[in-house]
Amino acid sequence: MRKRKLSVSSERSVYTYGYLRSAADFTLEQAEETEDGSFLNCMASIILSAFCIEAYLNHIGSELLPYWDKEIKKGLSVHNKLKIICHHLNLVPDYSRAPFQSFKSIVKYRNLLAHAETEKITDRGTQIVRDGERAIYPKTWWEKHTNIKTAKQWLAHTESIITQIHGAAGRDIPFGILSVGGHFGTLVK
Repeated sequence: MRKRKLSVSSERSVYTYGYLRSAADFTLEQAEETEDGSFLNCMASIILSAFCIEAYLNHIGSELLPYWDKEIKKGLSVHNKLKIICHHLNLVPDYSRAPFQSFKSIVKYRNLLAHAETEKITDRGTQIVRDGERAIYPKTWWEKHTNIKTAKQWLAHTESIITQIHGAAGRDIPFGILSVGGHFGTLVK
């Protein structure tokens, strides 16, 4: 096979929030398929859901607001990014109901792990333990939320929040295309 030298010009837009959503879904499927590693896969799925929301807010923010990248993206919390985008779109999230009800918990989970510290937890009480079983250790807030039910719910709520914002912005389907691009090449002699 003959090789040819090309001069290539390429451009590609990568929708990182879509990859993060796919990864959250994949790790959740892995958690459901096997008990070994289920906790860790749920943990990864929830973190990826939180990353997905922030990546989407950065994506749609830069499309809607010309000053987003220079003035807003780096300086605001995820909560404030959501507020600005919703305000711009005249979208009023109801934080007392799904899906926005989960938003603060998803971000709290992400923040607890992104800025993690060693925690010492104490608990006193009575437990009923069968022969051969151990007493149950106390859990951190994030450990209590690391399970398949919560990971499923928070991923579904992440998708729903993004879909609502996407629709309010006049866009069609937010997920499906992970990247788009093209290239042009000319033969170099």
